[in-house]
Amino acid sequence: MVDHVWSILLGLMFIFLYSQSSIIKPKQLSILKFFSWVALPIGIVYLLMLPLGINNSLTLYKNINNQFTNQQAQQQEQLQKVTEKLKTVNSQQELTNIANSLNLQNEIAASKSPQDLKNKIYQQIQTSAQNAVSTANVAKREQIKNLIKTAVRINLGAIISGVCFIILWRLTRWTRIIEKNVG
Repeated sequence: MVDHVWSILLGLMFIFLYSQSSIIKPKQLSILKFFSWVALPIGIVYLLMLPLGINNSLTLYKNINNQFTNQQAQQQEQLQKVTEKLKTVNSQQELTNIANSLNLQNEIAASKSPQDLKNKIYQQIQTSAQNAVSTANVAKREQIKNLIKTAVRINLGAIISGVCFIILWRLTRWTRIIEKNVG
């Protein structure tokens, strides 16, 4: 709504600029008066959209935080399950199955003992967890940055649009008082 308001404002400006310098017929005057009065409530509506836009931005920010918190909790839970499973495993075959499920074929071949393989799997799990956390934080920062950009653009556009419509209403006062001078 805010993105496309400029064409409406520009159109109204052209209508009033053209009409101000020419002879106005009574039918045109009533249309101009209508457009002049419509500009005021539209401007007020755009200014009243500002708290709504800020509230929506804050809600989206909370949703982004909740989404990433839930995602982190799920990853921690999965990490905990694999770590607990790794602690209870004693046989070479079970360790090999865990390593295969984690795509650690190189570690299977390089390990000499089950304890060595267990340590390598544990290190790989910790590295993967740290990488997942840092990747999630980068994605979260990017989403928040995009949210801030969009919120500022829309809220600033709403303020400017509202003020422009009210200024247009103020500048077109002549259409609302012209009848008094003619009659």
